[in-house]
Amino acid sequence: MWPLKGERILDIATGTGWSARNVAYLGANVTAIDIADDLLDAARSLSEHVKPSITYQHADAESLPFEDECFDGMISTFGIMFAGDHRAAAKELSRVCKTGGRIVLATWLPGQESFVARMFGVVAKHGNTPILLHRR
Repeated sequence: MWPLKGERILDIATGTGWSARNVAYLGANVTAIDIADDLLDAARSLSEHVKPSITYQHADAESLPFEDECFDGMISTFGIMFAGDHRAAAKELSRVCKTGGRIVLATWLPGQESFVARMFGVVAKHGNTPILLHRR
């Protein structure tokens, strides 16, 4: 189900705000969070023209600064999957989503067999940045 005009939607680990903008274009009131301030700055810049405007703020998916059941729905496009503690993040999403609300997450398959995991393996082999491929 598409976000409806006027619904409150939370975009978790928004990055540059691509999903937040698409949901706002449908008329939803979007709050978008990320832990990376430079990505939030980019998202704000890319979203200046969007109506209704998007509220961007620094926040961690594992400890959301919102009241219980305050969002009609939440989204994360290849973002929340990088949370360090998936259980804590899932608990927070459940807490701030209204009863009957929707949670939509885009992620890739876990495990070493997925294309993305193999690609990150190649990047990790040739770079200096540690990459978490899978948590159990």
